[in-house]
Amino acid sequence: MAASTLQEILAEAFETGARWRDDIAKDYPDDERNKRSARGLRDLAVYVRELPDDDPRLRTLEDSRFGDLEAQFNIVMDDESPYPSYLRQNPAMFRFHDPDETVSATFGVFVKRWQAARVVSLIGDDPNQLVKRAADGMFVGVDGLLAVDALRTWVNDFEAGCVRQARSDGATWDYIAQNLGQSTQAVWKRYQKDSDSAAAS
Repeated sequence: MAASTLQEILAEAFETGARWRDDIAKDYPDDERNKRSARGLRDLAVYVRELPDDDPRLRTLEDSRFGDLEAQFNIVMDDESPYPSYLRQNPAMFRFHDPDETVSATFGVFVKRWQAARVVSLIGDDPNQLVKRAADGMFVGVDGLLAVDALRTWVNDFEAGCVRQARSDGATWDYIAQNLGQSTQAVWKRYQKDSDSAAAS
């Protein structure tokens, strides 16, 4: 996939997210966060369109078979969300809670999540597939390290989502920590802000 085509797909996806935020802003006119996020997503679209063709993050997306993932996870807006599950918090929440988030850092996280999505698409729901595919030579050397890093990103996102849902369902921090095998203080420190922000939105 040519970088210019890839950049346009990304920019259009961010603009779709901005329009989604605009629609929400109409329902909540007194809440500046949706308007701010919409402006931020348009900033992301401009940023991506202006990236040089040899930007290493674009190369990473190309090497991660971005085109296949775009078809598989449907990056354009559907009836429920403009982003696949790996991307709904970022960039869909870009500058919603933090007006100082930068386009560069956010795009970097976006790329890592696509790496995670690729790995997950290759191993499916069975973690044993990672071992099998590694044995088949699919993940070796640097690619293997990227696979581990991508999976770690996916697992962290998955854990955060589970914590948010558990809190929404009424679970205590003690109960969540016990099931994660961690201390209550550590879990609270890591997820309290995210959980409270999700509840507020």
